[in-house]
Amino acid sequence: VVKMVLMAPIALVRILLLVVSLLFLALICMLATCGMDFSMDPETKDRRPMGGCRRALLLPVRLIARVMLFLFGYVWIEEGFRNGRCCGTAAKVIVANHVTWIEPLYFIWRELPCAAAKSELADSYIGAVVSKSLSLVLVDRFTSEGRHNALQQIANRASPTSGFPPLIIFPEGTTSSQSTLTTFKRGAFAPLQPVQPVVVQYPFCNFDPALSLIHI
Repeated sequence: VVKMVLMAPIALVRILLLVVSLLFLALICMLATCGMDFSMDPETKDRRPMGGCRRALLLPVRLIARVMLFLFGYVWIEEGFRNGRCCGTAAKVIVANHVTWIEPLYFIWRELPCAAAKSELADSYIGAVVSKSLSLVLVDRFTSEGRHNALQQIANRASPTSGFPPLIIFPEGTTSSQSTLTTFKRGAFAPLQPVQPVVVQYPFCNFDPALSLIHI
């Protein structure tokens, strides 16, 4: 109880700083996409990639993502690369396990990528702004047309000449525990392009952050 009382002010400060960080992130995303054409390219059935100047405006988002990770308690993140290679490989598609909401922040910090996400993410104002700035592939999971359009966009962005940044896909399509894998969806592999696998692990003593184990 004493520890909770002593740590409560620190928790409140962290929450406040997280809110401020999120607002700054949304503001930068708004500036980077101001006046941008979001119409679909009739040839690729996908939006056009963001230009270099607009991508440069988004660079502070990487720093904000790392600050948010710090505020969540991830002071030090250990990374191990097999054969000395990192996420920035020739493969345009990065596939990873999805344990909690931390992985998207991590990949934004490391790669500033585009990603495949459920279309409901764009229902909120901040979600819509961020999804546009990061050129997310928004998947309508409840209609065959929505899934087909998402596959077309993934295939376009998996091409080495697409002009898009690396594409992050969580092939399980949902969160899972650290000790199990569920059936992979075919979206990341349908283009038959190289993929870069990434495994995210959360060593813990008393609290497993896996959302699949948290019941609200």
